[in-house]
Amino acid sequence: MALGAMAQPRARYLQDTHDFGTINEADGKVTCTFEIENVGDEPMVIIGVYVSCGCVTYDFSKEPVKPGKKGEVYVTLNPAGREGKYIKSIYIYTNTRPKKKTVRIYSVINPK
Repeated sequence: MALGAMAQPRARYLQDTHDFGTINEADGKVTCTFEIENVGDEPMVIIGVYVSCGCVTYDFSKEPVKPGKKGEVYVTLNPAGREGKYIKSIYIYTNTRPKKKTVRIYSVINPK
């Protein structure tokens, strides 16, 4: 039996950064979406997301993403109690290779 390329999911991130620009603390939370297209030939699964700051929350597509379709990671920044330039990393884990992808959000927060 010849060894060929094994069927596998492959993730293509349609963006890996999002810039909220200048936001006002008083205006509250802001949200963005990171889309991940499965360009492989097996279902892709978003296994989990990790953030290192309590100011960022997230949600993501829980169902397997079929080949040719897109999954999403929703990221929300809460500017309450924060000010100045903000750069935060979000780590997305999938069943692809590589398993981890780092995406970033940027903002400048004006205090109340």
